[in-house]
Amino acid sequence: MKSSLPFFVYLLSGLQWAFSTELQFTSESGHYSVREGANVTLPCCAQGMDDDTIILWNRYDPDIMAETLLSVNFTKMVEIPKFILKNGWPRCVDMILLDVHSYDSGEYECSFAEFPDLKLRHSVDVRAHLFISIVPDVHEHIVEVGEPIVLTCSASGSSDAKIIWKRLGDINSVETVFDTPNLTFPVASASHAGVYECTASSEDEAPVSAAITVVVHGPPVVTTSSDFIPVTINERVSINCTYSARPPPQVSWIFNGYTDILNQMKNKERLKHKEIKIDDSTERISVITIDGVRNQDFGNYTCRVINKYGSVEKTIFLSGIPGKPFDLLPKLELHRPDSVLLVWSLPSSEPIVGYKIFIATENSPQTSKKIQRSSFWKCVYNLKSLQPSKTYNIAVQCRNDFGWGLFSDPVIVTTTDFTSSMLMSKQRDSGAPKMMIAWNVYTTSAQRGLDLRQRFVVLHSWMCGNNLKHLVDNIYLNALCCRFMDTLPAHLDVVVPYFDDVLIVADLQCELMKVLREVFNRLRYAGIHLKHRKCVFRSNSVDAEGVHPSEEKVEAIHKASRSKNKQELQAFLDLLNFDHIF
Repeated sequence: MKSSLPFFVYLLSGLQWAFSTELQFTSESGHYSVREGANVTLPCCAQGMDDDTIILWNRYDPDIMAETLLSVNFTKMVEIPKFILKNGWPRCVDMILLDVHSYDSGEYECSFAEFPDLKLRHSVDVRAHLFISIVPDVHEHIVEVGEPIVLTCSASGSSDAKIIWKRLGDINSVETVFDTPNLTFPVASASHAGVYECTASSEDEAPVSAAITVVVHGPPVVTTSSDFIPVTINERVSINCTYSARPPPQVSWIFNGYTDILNQMKNKERLKHKEIKIDDSTERISVITIDGVRNQDFGNYTCRVINKYGSVEKTIFLSGIPGKPFDLLPKLELHRPDSVLLVWSLPSSEPIVGYKIFIATENSPQTSKKIQRSSFWKCVYNLKSLQPSKTYNIAVQCRNDFGWGLFSDPVIVTTTDFTSSMLMSKQRDSGAPKMMIAWNVYTTSAQRGLDLRQRFVVLHSWMCGNNLKHLVDNIYLNALCCRFMDTLPAHLDVVVPYFDDVLIVADLQCELMKVLREVFNRLRYAGIHLKHRKCVFRSNSVDAEGVHPSEEKVEAIHKASRSKNKQELQAFLDLLNFDHIF
């Protein structure tokens, strides 16, 4: 028996060695790429383990080729990195790295204490979250007008990140996108000021953004919602302009070009001024409010904005007259090729009592004007008897109780090639003569466009009809008289009846005398005689010797008494200025 004991012990040791050689990993080495802040599980499973098997976890540093012992079985040897061991005994002892960061990147080894050369190695790559940086690294990037603007955006944490720039808060709330990491404007202007946002995005992570504000120092930018405000007497009205500028500017309001109304103490009772700041913007609104508008308040109000880079002005016209007609739309009628339907709108504080339609052909200096009474702010007029294959420039002007308003922008209408016989038949069947006035247009064939102030002789309103009050001198004219005076100068395009006067316009004196003789002949044939005392127009007298100043009127001016107050002086000056027109 004594001789068999050592052999038995030797046999048991041999069996244990044979069992140990059966240890092998069932997990495979792996490479784990994870985002910062995530958890990652490193598996360590093997077969052949028992209660005496000791599992070691180490972190291998390839730079110094050294290992750091992290755990023995389920006992942690260090606090960093943060990890826990998943108990899957007797088959697995997995390590779970918690809330990983870039410093947790490296190689982790699972091994057996009895067999240190038998190892399972995992590599962990912790990728940082997307991070972007903008150069220059400032909240506000200040440049002057004319200087270049260069913004650079770079991203880290992803090699495939896509970078774009957006300009936020553009006009009409439209975002402008620039598909480039480097945003460059060679020459800065006020329009480049604003907030620019850089955004980086990748396939496996949400986009990240950063913003920078570009401030452009330069002249102010001033805008107004309208350059004309219709108003009536005793009405409360607000006049405003919107401005922005860096550095901050000074604002003043000028009335009719010379009066700083903000500094006029006498206007403080009826005139109020305030500044309104627009949220999240460099824009400001300067508002003037007038309580109880008077006649002397009508005029041009200029918003003047000044800083060290320049001065900008915007003028608003405050008046009781109608504003500029807009949306002037000509519609050709297919069944009447010689007609066009005009539709337009206009601003006015008072009802519209009349309007003028101006017509000028491209190849002819003759134009026509039609006047009609209306009480609508949206007007429609059927313009008839147009010539075939002609191009017409058409504009309109409206009137209310305050007077004639502004001219519309002209529109161009081209008629079709209908036969002249159609036109003549329609003219013969039209019945009563139309309310048409003709006048001369000073132009040349080389001129283009339509400038009413230069090309038209603008006349006062002439409106005929039963129970229709004239807009001048409050005279009521009989419809028959109006019709007769309208037809008298038929086919004489340079002759215009003007109440009890007849206006004649001609380019040459010989033409003037020819037309004047024809007018006198028509008056004589109609049985109309001119009164000698009526051959005076303002301060001028017309006789056989021509047109010359009236001695009686000139003498009255020279012998006029000395003005005793401001009102009498103003009346005398107004008389002289009115006579000067003619």
